Amino acid sequence: MLKPHEDDKVQLFSDEDDTSSQSECSEMEDDIKFSLPSNVLFFFGSFCGVTLSVLDLQWNLKWGDDDYYYYEYYYSHYNASTKSLKNKFSLYSCLSIGGAGLLILNAGLDLYRCLCTSKRDHMSLCGGDLRGDTCAAILFGIAATIDLRGALSSTGGPGGVNGVMWLLSSHLYLFSALSAMTSINYRCGSKPVVLNLVGDVMFLIGSLIDVVISYISDPDIISESQNVLLRLALLSSVLWLTDAMLYISANFLVWNRRRQKNKFRGEMIATGLIV
Repeated sequence: MLKPHEDDKVQLFSDEDDTSSQSECSEMEDDIKFSLPSNVLFFFGSFCGVTLSVLDLQWNLKWGDDDYYYYEYYYSHYNASTKSLKNKFSLYSCLSIGGAGLLILNAGLDLYRCLCTSKRDHMSLCGGDLRGDTCAAILFGIAATIDLRGALSSTGGPGGVNGVMWLLSSHLYLFSALSAMTSINYRCGSKPVVLNLVGDVMFLIGSLIDVVISYISDPDIISESQNVLLRLALLSSVLWLTDAMLYISANFLVWNRRRQKNKFRGEMIATGLIV
């Protein structure tokens, strides 16, 4: 406990902890052992998405809107005439499968964090801020699982299995983004919370772009150039990646704050101001 003759600096630090900003950051400090590795997984999963979008756009710029060459090259392990690549995954397929797998792990770790928080704080997963985080993790994990199934499927095209699964997954990502927005404390002005909020907005915009693409990529609805669609997909992927970087930046700010606070309390204990 603090001695009655503590100095103003100690009192100021104590008062600061009573604000909503400090309370929110304290919760983020408790969860950082889960949130940091989860956001790293999200970063690498999003990076795979950006790489795939760049490959798609490069191929389109080279060959135009020719899906035959597109699938012939990237899904060549399905082509029996390509002996050297038969039954082997191409780089494109590896990125698709690996990226989806990383996002599944990301969602699983987020859900595990919610379970641990629920147990620690004696809260229901359906109550308070946990409801938004739990729903976001579940929806995100289902969407990523659908993407993984699509990456393993050889049926492409807007009307094929992949097209239907992408339509479904894009909507689930959007619902996940909306759920995540409901768990933000908008009254808290700390930098980590602001970074997370900006990141959530970017993820929401990126997911909304994906939903739009899932509709206008179907020629039966709107006949749009593949080049335009691929550029929009690249924009969405970049927004996801930027979101991941903002999350990680917020994690490091929280980690640095916790380190400084522990150092400060250690100094107070060493000088006898805290017993």
